[in-house]
Amino acid sequence: CPDRNRREIGAYVRVFDWVGSEGYELASIREEAHALSIRLDGSPRAESWQGVHIDLVARLGRGRKLARSDSPALPFGNAMLLRSDAAQRMLDVIRNDAELLSVENDQNDLVLVHPLGLVDALDEKSCEIDRFDAGHIMDIRKFVFLADRIQGLSMFRIPNLRVSPVYLTDIFVRQWREAKLVGLDFEEIWSDK
Repeated sequence: CPDRNRREIGAYVRVFDWVGSEGYELASIREEAHALSIRLDGSPRAESWQGVHIDLVARLGRGRKLARSDSPALPFGNAMLLRSDAAQRMLDVIRNDAELLSVENDQNDLVLVHPLGLVDALDEKSCEIDRFDAGHIMDIRKFVFLADRIQGLSMFRIPNLRVSPVYLTDIFVRQWREAKLVGLDFEEIWSDK
């Protein structure tokens, strides 16, 4: 049975959306967040990269302390911030899909994970999509991906959106959980099961 064999070897592809966990540190960027998100377009940046300064927000109003996060939440989703030790623990699964960019901060222990390239993996005909009048995608209500284009990737972005968020696969999520890292919540948005 082909489906049974795929399940046994873990060949099914699952795609996740992610968000910073409630109650964990946040990141504040001194550069305008929108300008930075446009610069992080999937093109290699390491050789010309000039680090951005990121401050960690460890307390909210009324002094409410936030827990230490291995991935402090950025104000945009097309790149991911990791503490250096977390990046090292995730390196085996992200090294082929992203570059690590330097970040300036007081603790000097953060890197920006910038997924490289855009993967034309969205099956627009099978998705439920809201569009602007000009035809560009406004919102994707139901995701469907072409599994063969993302098989083996830990993270990817798509060209169908002006500024695509980072989508994670089960490869990333499994390693995150095995490494017992904290600060991200995952929601499965698609599976080829």
